[in-house]
Amino acid sequence: MLLDKRESLWVGIFALCIFLIFHSGHFYHVDEELHFLVADSILNGNWGAISPTEAVYYRGEFRGVNNFLAMGKFGPGGRFYAKSGIGQPLLVVPLLAVARFFTHRPALERFIVSLFCPFLGAITVMLLFHLIVSLGFPSIPAFVTVCSLAFGTFFFAQAKFFMNHMLAAMLLVLGILCVREVLQHRSVWLLFASGLSAGWIVLARIDCFTYALLIPLYWVLNGQPEGSRRLRSALLLGAGLALSLSMLAVWNVTRSGHIFDLGYNLRDPSQPSYDAFDAPFLAGFFGQLFNLETGLIWYAPPLLVSVLGFRALNRVHFPLTIVTALGLLLPLSFYAKFSNWRGEISWGPRFLLPALPLLAVACAPVWEQYFAKGRHKKILLTTLLLGLAVQLCGVLADHNRGFVMTSERIARQPLYGKLPF
Repeated sequence: MLLDKRESLWVGIFALCIFLIFHSGHFYHVDEELHFLVADSILNGNWGAISPTEAVYYRGEFRGVNNFLAMGKFGPGGRFYAKSGIGQPLLVVPLLAVARFFTHRPALERFIVSLFCPFLGAITVMLLFHLIVSLGFPSIPAFVTVCSLAFGTFFFAQAKFFMNHMLAAMLLVLGILCVREVLQHRSVWLLFASGLSAGWIVLARIDCFTYALLIPLYWVLNGQPEGSRRLRSALLLGAGLALSLSMLAVWNVTRSGHIFDLGYNLRDPSQPSYDAFDAPFLAGFFGQLFNLETGLIWYAPPLLVSVLGFRALNRVHFPLTIVTALGLLLPLSFYAKFSNWRGEISWGPRFLLPALPLLAVACAPVWEQYFAKGRHKKILLTTLLLGLAVQLCGVLADHNRGFVMTSERIARQPLYGKLPF
């Protein structure tokens, strides 16, 4: 087990090095500025209230003083955009504190904080490698599997951006791995971390609740211990989940005055709804898979081999097979009704990003057969090389500049001219 942990650490360091090299082509994103300012406010003891001197743009809805705790029914500038929860800025605070310890130059602070997503991506790769090895797969097939995910899917391009989808992906793998560790007769207290991970997914991005459901589902599918141990396990998992969700409840009440007011602006005529649930279901469902602009199969070719690996994964670990299938089916079904199921201008269907690590697990049996018996060589190498080519275009492209060019409202904002790096 000690060797597995060392291997996992080195895999994570390797992924981080690659992510940081390609992060040099990064263009500072408006989401990063938003989360940076919230973290900065928390660090300064202002509880998320952004200074009125900051020229903050987000969705074109903020006017006047941008006070996140007052933003809502009683706020001066419209509701805080619902899906950008407080979960991500809270995790940014320690990184910002470290950045401020070394420098007080705002540009350098922002640059250091922008590395948050590459670190998250590398941690996800490390945890995924450890999960695959814990299932009994050899290290080499596990390593190639996580590399095909990290560098052959839009996971690679998204590791440049400060997006809460990457955080949801990391928390999902962490939660499932914690349950897995408990099943291997390790500390039952890891179930608290598992529940906390599930709740924090919702705290970071509310509409990612479909991914959060997978963690307790995985625990249930694995069967429960008897007697007092079952009760203790349920209490620990529930306590971690309740802690995160209680923070969300406080956030909702403070922001909008009601515990169940999530801020989606679905019935508020004064605020436009950017993600109304009014899209044709079939168009959204199949569009996320096959649409030429954001279809999953075009932006994650290496994961096509997961179709071949489901049967073998089912023989190894049936509960994880079910969770993996639902990890794609549930978000596909939920986001299909979003008017913005395409995820706007992005490299790949970013709403499906948290599903990618689980789909990668189903590829591990196929890679194992390749190294052991030389099977599936053509499809494995073809999809891997195709994925690498697509993602090299993704990491070298300046998506944010294209986003600015397509939206004059954003281009007029001073944010993009204020950061020298």
